[in-house]
Amino acid sequence: MDSSDWERFMSKVDITETCWLWTGPFIGQGYGRFWLNGKNHRAHRLMLEETLGRPIADGMVAAHAPIICHSPSCVNPEHLREATLSDNMQDRVLDNTHQSNVTLSESDIPLIRNDTRSLTKIAEDYGVTYNAIFKIKHRQTWKHIT
Repeated sequence: MDSSDWERFMSKVDITETCWLWTGPFIGQGYGRFWLNGKNHRAHRLMLEETLGRPIADGMVAAHAPIICHSPSCVNPEHLREATLSDNMQDRVLDNTHQSNVTLSESDIPLIRNDTRSLTKIAEDYGVTYNAIFKIKHRQTWKHIT
């Protein structure tokens, strides 16, 4: 990221005593989104790559440090680490930020499809992922429910 991109990136960060909160646009599930080089990137991932001085290694993800940070909108480099997907999922269980084995019922589906709130808010209320709600709304899942 060049200096003008970095300035633009940091202009969307609210630095608090603990977390550095993303104030720009969001991708689902509360993760910040930043437009760079013609495409959207997750803000916390870009911050980690800037901190590391290199791209995140293949097979690895940008993870929020367990116990320290529970906010997907946080881009504080001290709260981020490179981890395997498995490590990241274990961290989420440790932090109790994982999606539990919630089962939606058929009666939930019309309510979800008719809900006009953000997909993130609907997902939070039902205890499922943004992606699950997206797929329901776009009839990629639960197709048999009208």
